[in-house]
Amino acid sequence: MLEGAAYLPELGGSSAVTPAAAMSGALPGGEGLPVEEAFRTGICELSAQTPVADSFDPGWLGISTNAVLTLLAAFAFILLLKDIFRLAPAIGNCLVRYRANISLEHSLSQARERNLVAALALLTVCLMADKFGFYRPDFLELIPREWRVPAILGIALMYQGLRRMLHLWIHPKRIDSETQRAVQSSMVNYFLAMMSVLLVAVGGSILFGAGDNVIRTSAAILSVSFFVFGCVRKAQILASSCSFLATFLYLCVLEFLPASLLIASGAF
Repeated sequence: MLEGAAYLPELGGSSAVTPAAAMSGALPGGEGLPVEEAFRTGICELSAQTPVADSFDPGWLGISTNAVLTLLAAFAFILLLKDIFRLAPAIGNCLVRYRANISLEHSLSQARERNLVAALALLTVCLMADKFGFYRPDFLELIPREWRVPAILGIALMYQGLRRMLHLWIHPKRIDSETQRAVQSSMVNYFLAMMSVLLVAVGGSILFGAGDNVIRTSAAILSVSFFVFGCVRKAQILASSCSFLATFLYLCVLEFLPASLLIASGAF
């Protein structure tokens, strides 16, 4: 391949290496060694630098915080499984009749079970929001990955706290205590109904290999649908004691304002 080449110049340019000398391992100014002698040990050190290992991505469930919270949610689900089945008919009645929300508040034990199941559902939806990207504002990228689920959970608790304070400060004067509790908690009932459908939708999407975009779209459609339906049911409860204008104003302050702030926080 090197026929016709008289010599090969070195970098220094002071001497030349013939093709035969290069193949035999002989270098100018010294005794050369045959190739088989030069590599007798079988070791050729090309660089003294230690290779850098590729970054390892443990995956979403490989993060310790996510794994612990997921195990906690699974353990709580097992403990509350009996309450979930006992509560399911009451939640179904709330979908059919708006007065079922008032009847649910009449049973203190059932309302307490509903609140426990709602706490589990809130943790579950926060885990899903981080896993599938339901809620991914830009400021979450500044938070370490192991603290993103607690951050989303804190935002959800702030949203619920704001709703709670608004319901305590602003409420109709001419309704009884049970109806007032139904006004406060009716959206929780429809949140539980939405979660039951969402879990089935997410499970089916994973089973059939649908991507995260499909899961996010399904979650958005279900959230908006059940929120609107819950507002309609809540308006029916308020309309039993308030005028149409008062009902609309109550909905704007008690539901639309907190929801708008939550959506706005997800856009930044």
